[in-house]
Amino acid sequence: MTYGVDDAVPQIWIDGKQIPIEIVAKNDGLTVEQFVEWFFGESKSNVFEGVVLHFTSFRY
Repeated sequence: MTYGVDDAVPQIWIDGKQIPIEIVAKNDGLTVEQFVEWFFGESKSNVFEGVVLHFTSFRY
């Protein structure tokens, strides 16, 4: 997940596929604003590298 100064919202890739942030945030039970705050806080020029954990059969 990247978030540069030129991006309106973070760009998210899962398994090499770009996934809209709205979908990922909704699936986490968050608004886009809450999602951005959780992962980036005040720092809007980051790259977040992490792992998607699934507790259901859903897959991106």
